Amino acid sequence: MLLRIDPPARTKPSSRLMKWASSSLLGHVVLCGTAWAGPMALLGMGLNYYDGTLTVGWALQITLGCILGGMVLGVVLWFTLTVPLAKSRERRR
Repeated sequence: MLLRIDPPARTKPSSRLMKWASSSLLGHVVLCGTAWAGPMALLGMGLNYYDGTLTVGWALQITLGCILGGMVLGVVLWFTLTVPLAKSRERRR
């Protein structure tokens, strides 16, 4: 007996967010900033908590550093990956 699973009616729930993030520099900065800052800040704070050196000031400094690092990553990805790929796609058409 085979189990049939119907695909969901809406297959791309975040398509508007991804279109915005992939088509603008601001979208890249916001998406990379949040995707990088969340895990890295949790990792940094977790390691400092484990060592017993975590304070409120240190947690804010870790969070701010992770957000700025994610923004830099978004700008770098925009200019080194997204724009060249978009230009090569336009040339092929």
